[in-house]
Amino acid sequence: MRLAASVFLATVLLIPQGVAAQIVDNDTVTLDSTTNFEWLDISMTTNRSFNDVMSEFGPAGWQHATAAEVADFWRHASIPDVPGNSAENFGPVSELMELVGTTRTWGGYYSSTTGMVSDPGTIAGRVLSGVLFKDAFSSQASTALSQEIGVTLAFPELGHWLVRKPTMTIDSATLTKGLMADIGALSLPKGMTNSLMAKLQAAMKNIADGDDQNNGGAVGPLSAFMNAVNAQNGKHLTNNQAGELNVAAQAIIDALTN
Repeated sequence: MRLAASVFLATVLLIPQGVAAQIVDNDTVTLDSTTNFEWLDISMTTNRSFNDVMSEFGPAGWQHATAAEVADFWRHASIPDVPGNSAENFGPVSELMELVGTTRTWGGYYSSTTGMVSDPGTIAGRVLSGVLFKDAFSSQASTALSQEIGVTLAFPELGHWLVRKPTMTIDSATLTKGLMADIGALSLPKGMTNSLMAKLQAAMKNIADGDDQNNGGAVGPLSAFMNAVNAQNGKHLTNNQAGELNVAAQAIIDALTN
C-alpha cells in the first residue's frame, strides 16, 4: 500500500475486559485471524509522528492501515456498531483495547486508544481525525470525524494503527473464485447476486487470460464490486458481510498490483 501524504485518526475508549474470539494476542502484536493481519500495539507508537514511525517500522513490513481496514479489524473483534453509537459496543471495544493498549486515561471512567491511519485529509500534509468514543459511565460508544493534524507532529495521547499483512500465497484467480462462492452462499436477491457476479466475472476475464499484463484490467471491475457492496451495506448486507466482502476484494486487488 502506498502511504498517503496524510492520515486518519481513530480513537477507541474502553475499560479492559476479556478477549474477543477472533482476535489473538501475542505480546506486542494482535492477530486478526479473519484476515491474518497483524496489528502492532498502539502503545508502542505514542508521541511519534507519522513520518517518524514509518522510518522505523516500515522496513519491518509495518504500514499504516486504512480507515476501512481499522473498521474491519473492529468488526472482526465483534464490535457490532462500526461506525455507530450503542451500549452493545462497550464490552467488545473494551476487550480489544485491552489487547492493543491505551494512549490516555482520565476521570476514572474513561480511557482511550487513538491512532493515525493512512487515509488522506483534505489538506496536503495533514491528518484527518476520526474518533470512536467509549464512555464507561453511560456504557455508550460512538464514532465521529474531527480536526486535521500535521503528519510531522507527535502527541503523548496519539499512536498509530500499524498493520502487517501476510504474503499472498494464493493466486488472484483462486481468490476471485472464492469470492464468487461467497456471494452465491449469501442468498441475496437474484438481481443483486447477478450484478455482483457480473463484476467478478469481468475481473476474472482479465485475470484468467494468461497474460499478466492484463491483470490491471481487473482492478476496475473489482473496485465497482466494492462500490456496489458499500451501497448495500445496511440494506441487503450487514456491516460484517459488507466488510468481509470488501476485505476479500481488496486482497485480490493487492495480489494483482503488488
